[in-house]
Amino acid sequence: MALVIIINLIVVCGLVWLTMTKGVERALPLLVFVLVLCPAESQIAIPGLFLLTTWRVGLVTFTILYLTFKDSSGAPPILTRTPLTFLIPLHVVWCLLSTANSVSPVDSLKQVLSYAVEYYLLYFILTRTISSLRTIHKILAAMVIAVGIACVFGWVEAYYDWRVTQWFPATTYTFMHGTELEGRGERIISTFSNYSLFGAGIAFAIVDVFYFLRIAKTTAWKVLLWLTLILMFWVIYKTTTRGPWLAAIIGGVLLLLYSSAHTRKSFLVIASLCVAVFLIRPGVWETVKNQYLATIDTDMESNPEASSYQYRWALWRVGADVLARDPIREVLGYGMGTFYDLHIKAEFNGNPNFLYESCDEAWVQQMVETGYVGLGIFALVLITPALLTLRNMWKVPRRYRYLCWVLFINMVQYYFMMTNVAIYGWGQTAYMLWIWIAISVIYVPLVQKETVADDRVEFSQAEPLPQLVGAA
Repeated sequence: MALVIIINLIVVCGLVWLTMTKGVERALPLLVFVLVLCPAESQIAIPGLFLLTTWRVGLVTFTILYLTFKDSSGAPPILTRTPLTFLIPLHVVWCLLSTANSVSPVDSLKQVLSYAVEYYLLYFILTRTISSLRTIHKILAAMVIAVGIACVFGWVEAYYDWRVTQWFPATTYTFMHGTELEGRGERIISTFSNYSLFGAGIAFAIVDVFYFLRIAKTTAWKVLLWLTLILMFWVIYKTTTRGPWLAAIIGGVLLLLYSSAHTRKSFLVIASLCVAVFLIRPGVWETVKNQYLATIDTDMESNPEASSYQYRWALWRVGADVLARDPIREVLGYGMGTFYDLHIKAEFNGNPNFLYESCDEAWVQQMVETGYVGLGIFALVLITPALLTLRNMWKVPRRYRYLCWVLFINMVQYYFMMTNVAIYGWGQTAYMLWIWIAISVIYVPLVQKETVADDRVEFSQAEPLPQLVGAA
C-alpha cells in the first residue's frame, strides 16, 4: 500500500510540475508513460465504490490540469469535433440502456462509467490538447519506452523467477494471470495483468520501434532502438503465447507492404538474427514449431493447447445461443461486465455441460453484454478511426504517410488480438488503443497546420520578388 501511495504522489507531482513549468501539453508524455507502464496492482481499493488505480489518478489529475490551464496558451484546439463525436455518445447511451436491463445493474453501471471516464475521456483530452507533431512523437516514444522497461522486468522474470508485481498488493482476476494448465508452466507478465496482454503490448510496440528507426537521426538513439527491438523479440518469445506472436507477424507483414528500403533492411537484420538463433539454439525453433503444430492439431482431448484455440471459436456459437434465449437480450444483451456472471454451460470438446468461465474473445463479450445492436455500434466506434486513417494516407504529403500506416497497423493488430483474448477493458493495452485512435484523428489537421507553417517560413526566407526580377 505504501508503494502505491508513493507512486501516486510521484505521478501527481510530476504532472503538476510539468504543467506549471512547461504547459499542459508537455505533461502528456508522462501521462502516457504512466498509463502503459504501471500495473493494475498499483491500486487502492475503496470498499463498496471502486478501485483507485494509478491510471485513474493520472487521468483525473491531468483532466483537472487541462480544465484549469487549457486557456493559458490562448490558442484554440486543433479540433472541436471529431469523427467519433456522435458515435461515442451513442455507444455510451446504448450501454446505459443495456445496463437498465442488466442481470447485474450495479456492476454494469460501474463498467459503463469506467469506459466513459477512462477511455473516452482520454480520447477527449488528447484530441484537444495535442497541438504539434512533435508531441505525437513524444507520446509514441513514451509508449515505446514504457513497454521497453516492462520488457526489462519481463526478462528478469523469465530468468530469475522474480516478478515486479510482487511488490504490489495482490489482485484477483477473472482470467488466467501468469499460469495456465497447458503444460507451458508459469509465463511472464511483467507489469501487465496477463501474459497475452503483455505479449500484445510488445507486438504493438515493435511496429512503433520500426517507425522510430526510420526517422531516428542520432547514432545513440538508433543503437538504443535496436537494443530495445532485440529485447522485445526476445521477451515476446518468452511469453510463449500464440496470439501476440501472430499479431507481431501481422504487423511485420503490413509494414513491409508500405515500407522504405531502410525498413526492409531492418527487417532483413531481424530475420537474420532469428535464423541465427534457430541454428544456435535448436530448442527455440522446436518451441515455435510445437506451438504451431499444437494450434492446428485436431485432437483436442490429448492436446490442451489445441483445445484452448478451438475454445475461442466455440464462444461465437455459445454467445449466439445465449442471446437467442430472449429477443430482448438479442437487442440489449445482458449488461456490461456480466459475461462472467452468466455461468454459461454448453457443449465443448465432448463435454455437454462445459462451464465457460472466461471469454477469450472480446468481440463475443461485447455481443453477449450489449446485444447485436451494441456490438454493431461498438464495431463502428473502433473500425471508423482505422478506415479514416487508411484514407488519410492519401490526404497528406508523402513524408507524413508512414505514421498513418503505422497507426493503422497498430489498430489492426489490436482488433486481431480481440479475437484471441478479452483484451478490451483490461489495463494498459486499451489505453494504447485509444491513444492511437486520438492521434489518428488529430494527425491530418496537424500535418496541414505544420505544412502551412513550413510554407510560410520558406516564403518569408525567400528573396524579395523585385530583386529576383532585377537579377533576371
